[in-house]
Amino acid sequence: LLAFNTTRLPDANDVLMEKNIDNVMIFESDVIYHLIDDYLEWEEKTRREIEKESFEKLIMPAKITLLPDCVFHQSNPAVVGVRILGGKLQTGTNLIHPDGRKVGRVKQIKKGPDSVAEATEGLEVSISIEGPTVGRQVDVGDTLFVDVPEHHVKVLETEMFSHLGDNIKFVLDEFTQIKRKDSPFWGK
Repeated sequence: LLAFNTTRLPDANDVLMEKNIDNVMIFESDVIYHLIDDYLEWEEKTRREIEKESFEKLIMPAKITLLPDCVFHQSNPAVVGVRILGGKLQTGTNLIHPDGRKVGRVKQIKKGPDSVAEATEGLEVSISIEGPTVGRQVDVGDTLFVDVPEHHVKVLETEMFSHLGDNIKFVLDEFTQIKRKDSPFWGK
């Protein structure tokens, strides 16, 4: 509510207090410029918070490679050392080969003794992958991509593209090229 050079009615105050309405913002001022500035500042802050929340929920693209001499467990789940070549690897994401074949799901990421929720470009971490057996579905030296859902790609390319780093943009482009080999309009 915008209140310029006026006071709120007592009935309005009672309704706001009775119903405990938290999602109603009230801006009051005797100077129109202050009123507009306060509103625009609140709007910008709210928009940034909403963008941040939606950005955090998105599955981000990532490209990884399995490191030699870093196979700690071959299956159930496979535990391997990887280098993040680009993007951001998150737990709970699915991995695919560059030809589109499914590999499995990232169950856990460990950086040293600590479990982490994500790993970024340049890091070497160990991951557990549900599904594959090392030596069959995946092998040392393989390059894998995060299988980003189509609707997440649409959001990343249309709404969040300006907020992405160059390395994530590059990996996103590589990943979409893989998906668009079979379906040219995938993710558009």
